[in-house]
Amino acid sequence: MNTYKGPNVSYTPMAQESNDSEQKGSDPFKTDHISGMGNGIPLGSVDYSRQGTGYYNTPDTKNWSRQERMPFFKQLFISFVPPLYVKYKWISKSATKGFVKSFMLLLLIIVYIRVGISIFTGGNEGKGILSGVPDFRIENGELSLEGEILHIDDEKGTVIYATDEIASFTYDDLDPYMKEGYSEVLLISRTNCVLLRGGMMVRSFKWSQVTAKVIDKKWMMAKAMPVLVVGLFLFTLAAVFISALFYRFAAWLFSLVGKLIARIEKRSVTSLNMFKITVYALVPGMILKTIFGFVPASIALVISPYLIIAYLLIPIIIMAAAIPFME
Repeated sequence: MNTYKGPNVSYTPMAQESNDSEQKGSDPFKTDHISGMGNGIPLGSVDYSRQGTGYYNTPDTKNWSRQERMPFFKQLFISFVPPLYVKYKWISKSATKGFVKSFMLLLLIIVYIRVGISIFTGGNEGKGILSGVPDFRIENGELSLEGEILHIDDEKGTVIYATDEIASFTYDDLDPYMKEGYSEVLLISRTNCVLLRGGMMVRSFKWSQVTAKVIDKKWMMAKAMPVLVVGLFLFTLAAVFISALFYRFAAWLFSLVGKLIARIEKRSVTSLNMFKITVYALVPGMILKTIFGFVPASIALVISPYLIIAYLLIPIIIMAAAIPFME
């Protein structure tokens, strides 16, 4: 008696045929019932999912997916710790590119905050944009101004002069400035303003033509805010895209240095992993540069040469320490 053994079933033809002949109405030559044997595995088939490494290995895709979705701030934290760079090995290239875009957006938001401080509170030096503009008010066709404004730029050939002590300006008041070679002149009086553009075009405007009842600094900000928000949104979209391209270009340049370091360290790192190393190694230096944007200009001017050196050395030091973990 011959016994046939499959991966999950043992079958003896004679014993099975004898058993089938005892069943009423059964046909010993039909094989339909055989497919129900062997835990649902037809005779002669192989259940590869139940085999060992000799047949088929199922990759741990669940673990890969989890690591590709590594939270942004976790990636940010690991960029400061070279021994933890090994966790970047299973992150896909597209996920790394996504991190770059998110990181550049974060830096832009920080820059916006710094610029906002400069505009609304006077910045680190107490000389914000609005702090240099005196309080003014336009009501009933007349301008009331706290003090006066006088700005002259000889290099650009511009003059801005505003005062409420003069009732009105005429075109003749522009002649002295034109003779001195100024091409952009704005004269503002209590009732009107005159403008010289390009050394030739002259315009005049009366405050009585203003439709709003009252115009002051608060009104200007309220009207300008929607335009500012839309402008910032469009600028942010373009800036994130362009800055991300430059960031990846810088990472490519540093990857050349990384390959040299890997050769010196006698380490074998794939191009993809080297790309990841350089992308994340640039993060600490860029954060340092952004933070120093809040430092007063007088101090930043003194330490700027050292900062430039730090921006170049920090990525290289991190790369040298991280490469052995990304081999």
